[in-house]
Amino acid sequence: MELGTVLVSDLAELLVVSTPLLIDTLRTWAYFIAVYGITIAASVWVYRDARERGKSLGYAALWGIFGVIIPAITHIVYLYTRMKQEGSLTGTADNS
Repeated sequence: MELGTVLVSDLAELLVVSTPLLIDTLRTWAYFIAVYGITIAASVWVYRDARERGKSLGYAALWGIFGVIIPAITHIVYLYTRMKQEGSLTGTADNS
């Protein structure tokens, strides 16, 4: 057996062993990018919505920043406070 043959067979074995790991890693990164892409998009929407509703730049920026850091809680609390300010939670909103 020659050295070149051993190296090729070792490389082939390494590729066979590492391929599932590589696929799992790529799949994990794809999920990671998708989740954080949605998180960033929702945080940008929260920031823009707060600015459109007349909130100050700092107030809107804090909502956006916290939306990236702790997304689920921040986005739910923002939507709750937004609905509460509009009066849609108490039934006093003017829908005419």
